[in-house]
Formats: sequence, structure tokens, C-alpha cells
Amino acid sequence: MPSSRFFLWVVVYDVPDPNRQRKIRETLRFKGNRVQDCVYEVVCSATSLKRLLDELSFILDESDTVKVYRLCEDCRNNTNLFGDTRLPGPPTAIIL
Repeated sequence: MPSSRFFLWVVVYDVPDPNRQRKIRETLRFKGNRVQDCVYEVVCSATSLKRLLDELSFILDESDTVKVYRLCEDCRNNTNLFGDTRLPGPPTAIIL
């Protein structure tokens, strides 16, 4: 998978410890949009996602769970949405 392409990733986590929960939230809030308590939508490349997961791995322990789902273009186009029907897309500007 090319690293320069942007994808929509859904990051779901279950972290029982409140201190680690806070650290996960602080890490993810700058990377994506919080859509539920423990669910974030992140738009980034596969390379950027790997860096994010590496960063999260320093916070997590064996009792924690993080699941990351990539939504392909067909999946995005066939998503049923209610309420706020906006799905994040690629960034309009990239700051280097």
C-alpha cells in the first residue's frame, strides 16, 4: 500500500485504566476526530498510521485493546450515516 495515499481509519480502544485512557485521548485528539468516547476517525497515510500506533504502543499495556479499521473507498461510499453525515476526507493542506 503506497504510503503517500490518505485513508480513513477508524480507531477503537478499550483501556480500563483512567490514566492510560487520558494519555490515549490526548494522543488521538491531535490526529483525528473523536466520534464516540473511545472511537476516533483518523485520515492519514499508512506510514503516518504506523507512527501513531508506535506512539500508542508506549502507553498501552497487556490489558488494553486497540483496533484500527481502514475504510476503503467502496466502504466509504456504501456507509449508512444518520445525524452528522460528514466523513473526513484527505486534508486540504499538508504542512511540512
